[in-house]
Amino acid sequence: NKFGGVNIVLFISILGLIASFLFLKRDNIRKGSLKIFATVVGVALFSIILLVTNISFGFLGEIPTRNDPLKELSSALNNYNSEIIETRWSTFGRVDLVKFLDDDKSMYLFIDGAAGTEMNKFDGNIKNTYDNMEFLENHLTGAFPFLLLKENEKNNMLIIGPGGGREVLLGLVNKVGNITAVEVNKDFVDIVKDYKNYNGGIYNGGIYTDFKNVDVIVREGRDFIRNTKDKFDIIMLTIPVTKSSRSIEGYALTENYLLTVESIKDYFNHLTEEGRIIVALHNSAETMRFVTTSLEALERLGLDNKAAMERIYTVGEEMMPLVVLKKNPFTIEESNEIHDSMHSLGLDTAQTYIPHIEQQIQNVKQEDGTTMTYYMFNNSLVDLSKGKINTKDLVKSVYFNIKPVTDDRPFFFDNQPGIPNNLVSLLLFALLVNLCVIIPPIKSWKAQKNFTKLMLLFLFLGAGFMMIEISFFQKLTFYLGSPTISLAIILTSLLAGMGIGSFTSRKIYDGQNIKKLVLSSFLIFIIATGLFFTIPFIMNSFSQTSILNKSMITSLLLIPLGFILGIPFPTGINLTKEMGLESSVPWLYGINGTMSVLGSVLALTISTTLGFTASLILGTLCYLAIALIFKFGKQAN
Repeated sequence: NKFGGVNIVLFISILGLIASFLFLKRDNIRKGSLKIFATVVGVALFSIILLVTNISFGFLGEIPTRNDPLKELSSALNNYNSEIIETRWSTFGRVDLVKFLDDDKSMYLFIDGAAGTEMNKFDGNIKNTYDNMEFLENHLTGAFPFLLLKENEKNNMLIIGPGGGREVLLGLVNKVGNITAVEVNKDFVDIVKDYKNYNGGIYNGGIYTDFKNVDVIVREGRDFIRNTKDKFDIIMLTIPVTKSSRSIEGYALTENYLLTVESIKDYFNHLTEEGRIIVALHNSAETMRFVTTSLEALERLGLDNKAAMERIYTVGEEMMPLVVLKKNPFTIEESNEIHDSMHSLGLDTAQTYIPHIEQQIQNVKQEDGTTMTYYMFNNSLVDLSKGKINTKDLVKSVYFNIKPVTDDRPFFFDNQPGIPNNLVSLLLFALLVNLCVIIPPIKSWKAQKNFTKLMLLFLFLGAGFMMIEISFFQKLTFYLGSPTISLAIILTSLLAGMGIGSFTSRKIYDGQNIKKLVLSSFLIFIIATGLFFTIPFIMNSFSQTSILNKSMITSLLLIPLGFILGIPFPTGINLTKEMGLESSVPWLYGINGTMSVLGSVLALTISTTLGFTASLILGTLCYLAIALIFKFGKQAN
């Protein structure tokens, strides 16, 4: 957080050089080694001086941005007259603030070059008018629900992911009584506060600092909602994509738990009787997915589809639509008011759905003699509200994936049916690499006794460990909040436990490697499976404690698992020696490595299609397979 990405890279490099001293010291009496030692010390000292100098003066500059069409930051810099005016680093990622040189009305904040959020120029003069708030005209869909609210329906508001503060402004100009804004990225909050003269005016102060009815909290949204007793008239989320990685292999770091069945239940239970959830999304496909996910959530709360559809309306065109979910059903009068307002503003489109309003159909004869049917509203949602189709029928009727999203499979923004295309490419590539590593040497080893069993051992160890590790990472990210903090804690705990387990494994059943391998593999199957299913109950009991305490609890849970995970690999190496196949160790090590890559891709593939639980179970079954192979397989002498 303090020294930034460039300096941390330098610091880690220095640690690597210092670590090499451990090996050079023992040999420094040998001829020439003193010169090597002096060289390494000299390089280390130079690096330290370079680090201190760069911390003081920053002469190395910032890591440059890549020209990537998938990154909104790249698009902003390439397509507009703009520049990065500030960069900050944290465990959450790198934040860039971009200023548009030809238009001073807004600036944008980006996290790792993606998920842009707008910070609007505001003079601090709150009026019940949009004349001086051009950003509301540009985002009228998001402002629409506020036009219909009565005074008793906007006493308080929760914004999850306010970013640059646009939704906070939306609440202020609409005279919402109290606004609670929960943002997971501290750098976003700090930058908005630091630029308070821009977003609040010189005399009135910033929207995050000087408005008494605005409370900004740095916390993960689900963690906040699960631990607050407050209820809200409005809960608002605007495209809540928390992206701290946007590479094609980065699913583990890109998804959040803000738009799942369980999250909608949490929001719904924290609404006042007149309250509503307002969600802005990218496109109509996401609208349909949010509707199916909401229906599943409300069904778990005891409401059937017909009752649920009386609480929902959608507004907007194909891009940037809005869904509103109300605690209690909309009355006929409310629906008529919604429809009239939409029509007067030109917001009623074929994507729209409003309860109680009858569908209008128009058949237009084309020049070629065919007849084209036009619907006033989204006909699928209308049919759903009337009971003509159910949720499963709706899911099957579209070519994209709109299945309800759960905490076990929270990939809301992945709407490709089946396995995502980019994962298919990765999966095929990983399979090809494994075939190239495994098949060529088989001919020279297949005549050796116990060869097949040893090959399967290292194959299952590589794939099984990665699937278990990634599944635990996804599960615990939900409770720890920050994906980068979760990764650090989980890796540290597992690797520390594995190091201890590997070191002490020689003393466990000394000389009985097969028995040790069978027992440890079976224990991994039992402990990992049991722990995975008990973690929710354990972490929920400590949900209101600090991130430090949650981290300590996580480590206490994972270190014992890591200890057991550390036993099979060195035991397998000892088995190769015991069976006279020690010369195959480099190749078996290679199999383990390439299978780890395949296991990572398999974990992502299974998680996106079947869920994290399925990925974990497959990983633990790899260890069960090892136990069964060496327990019941015939041993060759």
